[in-house]
Amino acid sequence: MSEKKLPIEQRRGIFFDVCKDFRSKFKKPFTIFAIDSGRGNCGWAFYDVCPVFGSIRPEKQRSSFGKVVIVTDKIIKLLNRFKPSIVIMEDYAYGTTQGRELSGEIQGCIMYWLLKMGLPLIKPSPQQIKSFIGAQSKSKIMMNVLKKYRIAVNNDDEADAFVLAMIGCALLDIVHHSPEAKLKNDKSFIGNYYKFCKGRGLDKKQADVVFRLLWRKGNFIWL
Repeated sequence: MSEKKLPIEQRRGIFFDVCKDFRSKFKKPFTIFAIDSGRGNCGWAFYDVCPVFGSIRPEKQRSSFGKVVIVTDKIIKLLNRFKPSIVIMEDYAYGTTQGRELSGEIQGCIMYWLLKMGLPLIKPSPQQIKSFIGAQSKSKIMMNVLKKYRIAVNNDDEADAFVLAMIGCALLDIVHHSPEAKLKNDKSFIGNYYKFCKGRGLDKKQADVVFRLLWRKGNFIWL
């Protein structure tokens, strides 16, 4: 059933159930590893107490699948090094006409290893990344990261990965503050939810991203 057709009462119930489920599976302190797997290049970010980030850029002379192997191998090494609680990776950019095959191969290889390693995965869409950082276009994300977080990243791939990590932090922060105990189960739920998120430092667009990722658990998360 699509989001528009699903009654708010059902979405609210799913949201509360997922929050409860998350708290039981992701105990504090949690750590987050974020991946922006592009067309050959890959940005990554790790969040524990403070963010660490970087990018993987295979040599141009490499074959297409050679790039896939290099990126996948380096991501797996980083996952083994940081041992995150959860992984956040940008979802496919559906509708793109250039480089989608290579991007799909990279994501597929990474997801294969995530599943083998038993790591849960959340996949925000490219639009959700832009909404969360308040960017009208992908080219503005890097600048908005600097404005909002006072963090200077080195390229667009790292910027996307950093925002993904912040989405993960916001999501788990909301979950661990037991919103179902603070939100009334009535028609004022949406308004109260926005107030609750504002108290956690999230604006309306960021609150929307968190809500959609949580209630649409089946589409985005392996547990």
